[in-house]
This record gives sequence, C-alpha cells and structure tokens, in this order.
Amino acid sequence: MGILSLLILAQALSQKRTGTIEEISYSNNKITISLKDTFENLIIFDNKPINLKEGDQIEYWGREEIYNGDKQIIVNRLEKITN
Repeated sequence: MGILSLLILAQALSQKRTGTIEEISYSNNKITISLKDTFENLIIFDNKPINLKEGDQIEYWGREEIYNGDKQIIVNRLEKITN
C-alpha cells in the first residue's frame, strides 16, 4: 500500500501541462521559458540550446515551486507540439 501511495503522489506532483512559448532566456546553468497567458515560468537546469522558439506550443511535465514569490515549474520533460 505504501508504494502505491508514493506512485500516486509522484504522478500528482508531475502532471502534464501545455502552453505557448512567449520568451526563452539562457543563463549560466539554466533555461527559463515564459509562457503566454500565464504567470508561470518553466525552469530547465541546463544551458544547452533547445530547439524551441517563441510561438511554439509545448507539453511539459514538472513540479511547482515558489521562488521569490513567483510560481515556477521545474521541468523534467518537455516536448514540442507544433511550430
């Protein structure tokens, strides 16, 4: 019963969501993606260029965090839906 509870909890913490990219910014060790029509920022802890651009629709999975009063999603999976 304990393992089942952990699986359900892990699934709830990392739900699939969709959005449209408004802006992508790179820094030393992370990529920040701002989405249109939301105040969420997606955070990817990597600095390799990604094959995404403004206007792309994406699906993403990750966990929510509050950092300096702002809601952000720490992304563990990201896929492009359209160009």
